Amino acid sequence: MATEGARVKLPIALTNLAHYTAPLRRFGASSLGRMFVLAIGLAAMTAFTVSDLQKSADFWLSACLWCCLAYFAVEGYVRAQAALQAGRGRNYLLSASGIVDLVAIFPVPIALACGVAQPTAWLWASLWVLKLAQNSPGFAQLARVFVLEARPLASVLALFLIVLFLSSAAMHVLERDEQPAAFGSLPQSLWWAVVTLTTTGYGDEVPRTHLGHLLGAVVMICGIATFGLWTGILATGFAAESRRRNFIQTWDLVSKVPFFQTLDPSAIADALLRLLDDRALWERRSREGIEFVATHTWEHATDEVEAGLRHALRRREPVELRGLRYGQPRE
Repeated sequence: MATEGARVKLPIALTNLAHYTAPLRRFGASSLGRMFVLAIGLAAMTAFTVSDLQKSADFWLSACLWCCLAYFAVEGYVRAQAALQAGRGRNYLLSASGIVDLVAIFPVPIALACGVAQPTAWLWASLWVLKLAQNSPGFAQLARVFVLEARPLASVLALFLIVLFLSSAAMHVLERDEQPAAFGSLPQSLWWAVVTLTTTGYGDEVPRTHLGHLLGAVVMICGIATFGLWTGILATGFAAESRRRNFIQTWDLVSKVPFFQTLDPSAIADALLRLLDDRALWERRSREGIEFVATHTWEHATDEVEAGLRHALRRREPVELRGLRYGQPRE
């Protein structure tokens, strides 16, 4: 009897445990929980490189890092299992998300298995920062902008390389006799050209001749212009991509209006242009639609807008679209 009582109590205890840990599990599966674990792991990895903290809190830092690694391993397993069930296992492993999961899990254990010291092995945990880009729509938009603007960006890169090599060769010729230790070879001059062209200006190598000063000023101006071109291209690309996404979202909302579901894009555009010509009617019908939304369903509001569209189209010449005559009352 005691054994049967224990068997009955065990499922109840497991059910209670699942009930009480449900909020924690939901938090762990959320993006906020993932960011929290990532921040804790990177902080522990950073603290592990400080000798004083490593000596005083070695156990706790190691435990924290192992817990974070276990969390990412479970997360990767869940992703892989979902992909396999959907028949996309290979695509997942070859995708950016799958590669991020792999580099977040395996480098540290492999390094420890190869006999690498713990402080050095745990430096591979810095790859966890790639998790920030795994589910961020902003990075996907950035990647699309780079793909769409690849040719202009490559053209500016070619200009950057031309200025870089020509300026380093010219500075080598102008300053090698005056400063053989700093500009005696082309690689040394290339270092100066990179520092100057990026407008970093370390100051460890500077020209002394008047022609060298003039060349340095030209290179700095070219660097500002080059990075200005890159910035302009990326800003334009981001603006165009944002307009594209907004258009898709707006079009998705418009296509859900019952009146528009039977029309092709050209018919919808023609109807909207004709309605916008009659601004007074548009404002009145829109106001009535908003009032209907406050007290009725969305279908009633769209009916008000649809009525305004039909009225606007009836006042114009009929238009032949997809075999139907829009601009006349529908039978």
